[in-house]
This record gives sequence, structure tokens and C-alpha cells, in this order.
Amino acid sequence: MEAMRRPSVKVGSLIPKEISDPAEATLEFVTAFHSRYGSLHPDFFIGPLQEAIKVAFTGDVNDRRLLALCVHHDKAITANIFCSQILCSYSMVTYMNKHCITWPWDVTHDVHRAQLLTAINRFLSHEAAAALRFADVDTFPTLVILTQTGLSQSALEVATVIPGTTAADQALGLVMQCIDEHAENKRKLLQEQDLLDNRRRLIKEQEEAFQASLAADRKRWEKEEAEKEKARVEEAQRISQQEQAEAEAQATADQNERLRADIEASLPDEPDGSTAGVYMIGFRVPSGGKLMRRFLPTDSVELLLSFVASKGYAYTDYSVMTTYPRNNLSELADQSVTLQAAGLKAREMLVVEEKFDSDDEEDED
Repeated sequence: MEAMRRPSVKVGSLIPKEISDPAEATLEFVTAFHSRYGSLHPDFFIGPLQEAIKVAFTGDVNDRRLLALCVHHDKAITANIFCSQILCSYSMVTYMNKHCITWPWDVTHDVHRAQLLTAINRFLSHEAAAALRFADVDTFPTLVILTQTGLSQSALEVATVIPGTTAADQALGLVMQCIDEHAENKRKLLQEQDLLDNRRRLIKEQEEAFQASLAADRKRWEKEEAEKEKARVEEAQRISQQEQAEAEAQATADQNERLRADIEASLPDEPDGSTAGVYMIGFRVPSGGKLMRRFLPTDSVELLLSFVASKGYAYTDYSVMTTYPRNNLSELADQSVTLQAAGLKAREMLVVEEKFDSDDEEDED
């Protein structure tokens, strides 16, 4: 069974010299390694180094793992011993598959070694590159195990370097030590993540409160602006209505004045005081003043009312009343009747009263 699991070892680079694409190169590595050392080996990551870094050190902190760079050199004396007896041992495979992302590469050819150093310098650290740049051929295969010390993908450190000359027990112990240290690092990362989450939550709550305050201020401003606009519209309407009322009042006043002037022009001359039988009629007006005029007893009530109207007390707005008995001369059915026939005396004091609408009179009651 052991012979079936461990095929005969072949010589040659695990990555053909002409292959440079990382995905194709790692696939060739896994295929050749499986053919050379059997099916019991770490689950090698197939793809570029930066993708392996992303899988190992991003995502949920609890799911993050160590990154193990498995660097092979086919001309190393310990290559076959390290791979078959250490890297492919059941215990090592179990621990690495559970706790590591294992990325494989072969530096047998200088072009692949240069490609690896370039990738490490770009995506990892100078420390990791230094562990391989000056390594002697006989130190290969080499496991470079990296751990994460901060939430950033760039916060990576070399946890340990296990050269191919390391004894099996020592190599497994170093891997287990890295696993323990990584667990402690993850605990610290979780604390850092909690602090970061709390800070982000606080910032989010502050931003939401700020936005809510802005929305409330905007709503209040819009309400104030709407009220101002409503007030402006109402004020404009009031002014318009006032101007219209004033214009209508002025038009009415002008019309009344023309009517008054026409009535005044149509009045006959006032009788002379020496005329026999002349009436002296007085009028008590709403302002408190008095009007006086002489009339002939044969003059009509209509003439008397016209005289009152000529003084600005229009027919439509004022009534002329006798004092006793109290009669409304403005409501006489036949205003052509003479003053004498209407019962007025030669000396008479009449009262000019403003007319009121029936609604106004009800309000007063």
C-alpha cells in the first residue's frame, strides 16, 4: 500500500521552465507533486500569490488562516526527504489543511525564482523576500509561514521559516507554534475588529443623526418658506383687494361727486328772504353741523331732497326725517308733493340720517 501511495520519485522541476502564468504554473506544480509524492499532501492553492493572500487574510476574522509558501527546488539534497517524510506526513497535512493556505512554487529555474521574489516584494514584505533571496539551494524545500498582525492585508509578518534541513518533529512543532500564535493574533484582531465596528457604528449613528437633523432643518425651512410664501400671497391679495376696494370707492366717490355737482347745478336759485311766505328749513346732519336754506311753500319735497343730496348726502345713503311726528320724507311715494302739502312749517328743523342695511341693524340688535 505504501508503494501505491508513494510513486517512484522523478527528477525535474515541478514547474516547466517555459511556463510563467501563475495559475498555470501552480497547476503544473500540483500535478507533478501529486504524481511524484502521492495523494497525501497539503491542499495546494492554484492561482496567483495575490489571490492566495486574499483568501488567507481577508473576510471574516474567524475564517482567516496562515499563509504557507511552499518553495521547492529540485536540486536540493533534502527535496525528496522533506516532501515525502515531512510535508506529506499525515499530521503535517492535517494541520496545514485546517490552518493554512498553502501556495506552491518551484525555484529550480532562475526565471521562476526571480518571478517569486518579484511577487513577494510586491504583495508581501521584504522580510519574506529576504528569507528566500539569499537561501542556499540545500535549504530547500522551504516553508515560509506568514501571519496577520492587523486588520489590513498589508499587516503581515513572517511567523517562521522552515528549511528543508529541519527534522520532522521540529518542523511539525514550528507549524503548531505558528498555529497557536495565529490564534492569539486572531483574538487580537477580533478585539481590533470590534473596536473598528464600534467606531464605524458610532460614525454611522452620528452621520444618520446629522442627516436626520439636516432633514428636520430642511423640513422646518421648507415649512417656514411655505408660510412666508403663503403670507406673501395673502399680503399681495390683501393689497390687491384693498387697492381694488379703494379704486371702487374712488370710482363711487367720483360718480357721487358728479351726481352731486349735477344735482347742485339743477337747483333753482334760493328765494330771497323778503319773499312772502318763504320757508326757512334747517337740516341737522350726521357730522353734528347744520344746513340752512330758504324754500317756497310750493317747492316740492323732491327739491328739498335734491338740496340735501347736493351737499353730499346722496339719496341712496341718507334719509331726511321730520322730528315730530317722525316721518321719512325720503320714502314718500309722491315726492312731487309741495312742502306745504307735506305738512312742513315755515320754520322747520329736519334730520339727515345715514341709512343702514338690515343686516347691520340686526347686528346692532
